[in-house]
Amino acid sequence: MSDVGNKPDDQYEMIDPTLTASAFLPKNWLSFEALTVIMNTIGTALIFGMMAMITTDIFFRYIFNSPFDGVTELTEVGIVAVVFLQAAHALRSGRFIRSDAFYSTMLTKIPKIGYSFGLFFELAGAFMLALIAWGSYPKMVTSWAENYYVGNVGVFTFPEWPSWALIVIGSAVLMLQFLLLAYGHLMVLVTGKVPAKVVSGGAH
Repeated sequence: MSDVGNKPDDQYEMIDPTLTASAFLPKNWLSFEALTVIMNTIGTALIFGMMAMITTDIFFRYIFNSPFDGVTELTEVGIVAVVFLQAAHALRSGRFIRSDAFYSTMLTKIPKIGYSFGLFFELAGAFMLALIAWGSYPKMVTSWAENYYVGNVGVFTFPEWPSWALIVIGSAVLMLQFLLLAYGHLMVLVTGKVPAKVVSGGAH
């Protein structure tokens, strides 16, 4: 008898056949999970760094009338970096933004159709991220070769290529995570069995 649609007591609210719930530290530091954890940690460190930078800039601006140069530019770059560094781990951990109403109903009422939708959604996400990575790579190369920068010469400048590099890397890793989730949906459709403990998956 198929296990599709049966929900274990210790399972999360959603029953997507994604990966096992991620621990704080990965079991294998040479795994794909470890890569997403490391990228997420770097993104978190950048958030705290930007908070400290902005707070310090505000303090010096209003107390000493001496703001720091480049805070706006670094914040813009940092926000992009954080998004693409943390997106794959957010998806893996079931924290990616999604609309669940129709999808969760299908998983509950007609599981095979629900998992088919899940497979389609994850593949669509992988395709979109592949397009982003493919479109960003030439810009990364050009910004490196032409030494493009943000900011004002003589005041503060910062190279553009690190931002484009993080977009390419982050998009590629997120694409792979979407493909892993798609594989999970496919396995449920093929075998009819849901993993004992899974997390909510992609952006639906």
